[in-house]
Amino acid sequence: MTLMLIAVFDGDVTAVRTVWEAVHGIERWPPASVPEAAGRLHDTLRGLHLVSGCPTDDEISRRSGQSRQVVRAVLCEGHLPDWPSVAGLAAALSVDPELVRPLWLDLIKVRAVDTPRQADVAGQEGSK
Repeated sequence: MTLMLIAVFDGDVTAVRTVWEAVHGIERWPPASVPEAAGRLHDTLRGLHLVSGCPTDDEISRRSGQSRQVVRAVLCEGHLPDWPSVAGLAAALSVDPELVRPLWLDLIKVRAVDTPRQADVAGQEGSK
């Protein structure tokens, strides 16, 4: 069954896992890093794209009001724009943006913690 789902979703194992966990209400630990939080949000958006029937970039662009380049950057390259853009993409994929907001907030929280830590490390290295 799992292999069939992966085949249906064009081999995107991470997106299939993300959708599977969401459908079954499996909670994950809070992300430990910016890449992990960004990856979760990106995987969720890709999973939503799959579940919504893989609309084209042009369709999503028209529905969301985002440029085709932004849509492609988010879904294919992992670029994560501001919250209004992410919410617009979620809505264009027929999903209530509030379902994606916790992942966005996780990313913001981890970025806030990680940025001062990077600044401290840079300061320590600069003082040697």
